[in-house]
Amino acid sequence: MMNDNVSFKFIRTIENYDFDNYENTKTKRNIYVNYKLIFLFLFLLLIVLFLLNYYKLSNLNKINQIKLINNPGNNNMINKKNDIKVCICTPGKKENLYITEFVQYYQKYGVDQIIIYDNNNINDESFEDIIKNYIDKGFVKIINWRGIKKNTGYIIREDCYSKNKNKFDWLIFYDIDEYIHLNNYTSIKTFLNEDKFKKCKKINLNWIIHTDNNLLYYDNRTLHERFPEIEPKVRYNKRIRAVRYKSILRGNNKYNKNSKYKNLISTFIKGCNSDGTESNLINMKYMRNYDFKNYYIDHYYSKSVEEFVEKLNKGDNYFGNKKSLKTYRIKRFFKINKITLEKIKIIEKRTGIDLSKYKKIIHKYKKI
Repeated sequence: MMNDNVSFKFIRTIENYDFDNYENTKTKRNIYVNYKLIFLFLFLLLIVLFLLNYYKLSNLNKINQIKLINNPGNNNMINKKNDIKVCICTPGKKENLYITEFVQYYQKYGVDQIIIYDNNNINDESFEDIIKNYIDKGFVKIINWRGIKKNTGYIIREDCYSKNKNKFDWLIFYDIDEYIHLNNYTSIKTFLNEDKFKKCKKINLNWIIHTDNNLLYYDNRTLHERFPEIEPKVRYNKRIRAVRYKSILRGNNKYNKNSKYKNLISTFIKGCNSDGTESNLINMKYMRNYDFKNYYIDHYYSKSVEEFVEKLNKGDNYFGNKKSLKTYRIKRFFKINKITLEKIKIIEKRTGIDLSKYKKIIHKYKKI
């Protein structure tokens, strides 16, 4: 009897059970499980595709590197960035106080070699005493030009270019008081590899002349620390009638060695401004399209008054040590620097040149 009751209750329970709802729930669970499986499958598929793509790119890079090694003439940017070679050619006379700063600065900028033409007098100071470690490593090369005086600047430039134009892609002709300034670039090679310079045989950069910062005497701080102030016309954004510039020359340029012009390398080689546009003048005089926004040369022309006098007395690589040159340089010095009696006394005492006209200028302004 009891078994019949249990059977009866079980039958009633089954009869009352909502089989439709059960089927729906089961279907939903199956769908949910299927979605999870699909999502997992897609996720794994993406990982597999990513790994395959990464493997292909790695192999492609290896193949490209092999091609670059086997084909050094390949003219793509990877090859150019890795293989471009840049050197600096510069004359040097009585520059031992400044040569370490110059060498370290351009080494950080990525220059491959600095070639210094030692133009000191025979018994004067030697670069080897200061930068022997750079010379021993081959980063600095010294050319013996000691005791040679006549037109040394022009001759040095031609000699360095003719002997090195096939060894380097670019040759820079700056003096030891000239420092290239390239905003947003930590390497000069990156700058020279810009597409805008592809057709340029020569790149012209303007000077910004730094003042004496009213310093009378030398101290052992760097040039950048001692002389941050720039010439007034640039400082106040005034129009400059004409601005001197220096050049970076592409290797293997052709030029006429028999030209009547002394400046053989740059004569009639068309140049580009820092933005890649063609310069409006070809020869090595002035470039009126000046631009100091991004790329220029910091030219520490005078330094302190004491150092300026030393510069006057050692003469010039291009024009020698004439009194007329000294007079011109003093005039230029006082165009960019403040005229004071202290400066006049130091220059007069150490050069023997009468500067009475500058004293009159001071008295004239005092009366005003």
